[in-house]
Amino acid sequence: MTNPGRYPGLPQRTWALEGAGGTGHLLDWQLVSAGERALDVPPKLGARVRLLAAGDVNKNDTDDARSVAVAALRSAGVSEVRPDDHAAVLKIWSKRYRDLGRTRTQVACRLHAVLGELVPGGVPKAITTARAARVLKALRPASAVETARWELAADLPGDLRRRPRWPRIESGRRA
Repeated sequence: MTNPGRYPGLPQRTWALEGAGGTGHLLDWQLVSAGERALDVPPKLGARVRLLAAGDVNKNDTDDARSVAVAALRSAGVSEVRPDDHAAVLKIWSKRYRDLGRTRTQVACRLHAVLGELVPGGVPKAITTARAARVLKALRPASAVETARWELAADLPGDLRRRPRWPRIESGRRA
């Protein structure tokens, strides 16, 4: 692909991409980086055009390309693809932090549940890795099932220690 701005005799091209924010993100990024104009056609809009034109929403290359182009030309709900900016970077890191928090919570809840199965009456307070280690040290499993639970509970605090709480970001780089 060439940037039409470099060649004054060529007309400005416009690309219509179905799902540019999702599965088509790499292609839209490449087009915009090359200086091309790209429009993001929502998949639902392309499916509606296919339904009206062909009578069904089954996708094939020629009908799909035509329906996306028609949707891009005729619909007001189509937005122009913009290059990624700082908001996209913040979105990526916020997803990472959310995922880390969820994983940490899942491991802590699993540890609390396993300890609750080992200790009669359960563990009454919030669990920490140090508290879990003290509880496990005091337990003596009597059966194979209790031994398996004890081994699982002994392994989970290590998972909590290995997972970073929140990565530090300084000057646009991960520290």
